[in-house]
Amino acid sequence: MNKIIEDYTKRNDKNAGGLSLYGRERGGLFRSIIGRGKKVIDLGANHGALTQFYADGNDLTAVDFDKKNLEILAKRFGASVIIFDLNEDVSALGNGKWDAVVMSEVLEHLYFPDRKMIEIRKLVKPGGVFLGSVPNGFSLKNRIRYLFNKPEGTTMKEPTHITHFSYKRIKGLLQDNFECVRIIPIQQRRYSWLAKLSPNFFAFLLAFECRRPKPNATGNQSW
Repeated sequence: MNKIIEDYTKRNDKNAGGLSLYGRERGGLFRSIIGRGKKVIDLGANHGALTQFYADGNDLTAVDFDKKNLEILAKRFGASVIIFDLNEDVSALGNGKWDAVVMSEVLEHLYFPDRKMIEIRKLVKPGGVFLGSVPNGFSLKNRIRYLFNKPEGTTMKEPTHITHFSYKRIKGLLQDNFECVRIIPIQQRRYSWLAKLSPNFFAFLLAFECRRPKPNATGNQSW
């Protein structure tokens, strides 16, 4: 078993069925974007803490490497499930098949995020949406901790985080592969105004929404 997956599985076993950090904020946001009557694939669905927000009214497929969690999701939401290592080529999960692709708090655990974006774009149906989130590894608070060699409490300290994202890096990565990219900062309510003012420095999580346009009759792209 991949060492990253092994470590992540051990942690999941301790938190099986647990809550997700800022789960209501992320889940509510994703539900409002996805709506109902959509074909949705949830990449890295884990124990379903977010999936519960957009499962109702949608044709849902949950993807994860953890068989136990997927069995729970299948019973709880009636979701189709696929056991899959997301470090493999995810375009094998259905080229142009999905109205919405969700990948929240997963990309930082994967190798080669640039290549992964190309694969994910292939999954999204023209006119569909890709949405998710990553930790803001280079917030002002984290930068100060790094400066004084105190990574505790930062994304750098998490052993299963392979890639660390700044606002600029995740936005650039998405813009290279999708259109209409929107970054939504997530932070504690009392600091949310700071996160909106400067997501680069003050957002705790960086949620995102981006689209794959439809080609129109002239060969140009349209929504």
